[in-house]
Amino acid sequence: MITLDLSDNMINGSIPESLCEMKALNNLYLSNNHLSGNLLDCWGNFPSLDVARLSSNQFSGVIPNSIGGAYSLKRLHLNNNSLTGKLPSTLYNCTMLMVLDVRDNNLSGKLPEWNGNYLFYLVVLRLRNNDFYGAIPRAYCQLYQLQIMDLADNKLTGNIPHCLGNFSRMANGGEFLFHR
Repeated sequence: MITLDLSDNMINGSIPESLCEMKALNNLYLSNNHLSGNLLDCWGNFPSLDVARLSSNQFSGVIPNSIGGAYSLKRLHLNNNSLTGKLPSTLYNCTMLMVLDVRDNNLSGKLPEWNGNYLFYLVVLRLRNNDFYGAIPRAYCQLYQLQIMDLADNKLTGNIPHCLGNFSRMANGGEFLFHR
């Protein structure tokens, strides 16, 4: 297992392009630094990446569409940055995704129409404190493994879908353990 852990430091600047050459990378921990600039646009180079923790930095720009190329991704933490634009629809290619945390950014647009056919294993969906607008998609009712759905502090409108009560994992108080 190949892990790059530089988290909890005072590293600044941008992520070097040479990181794109680490094709066998499994875990990338860069959170809690002073990193800035755009996210790398080479996610397709990481077919065995399980975890990407890039939270609590100063990244800006959009989440690149290439993120869908990291199709083995299980945990993606981009929270507490200054990312803008929409969530890329290519995230549905990450069919093993269990945790998606993009809270506390400047993301916008309508919520993607993800469902359990693509994101069957999604347990945690944190989209809090962004600028998402529109209705909560009914397709979210098909995220059967979901235990945490945090959509607070956005600009959502419309009705709460009645089917949200069908989340069996939430209703039964299922457990999910987070491991680094």
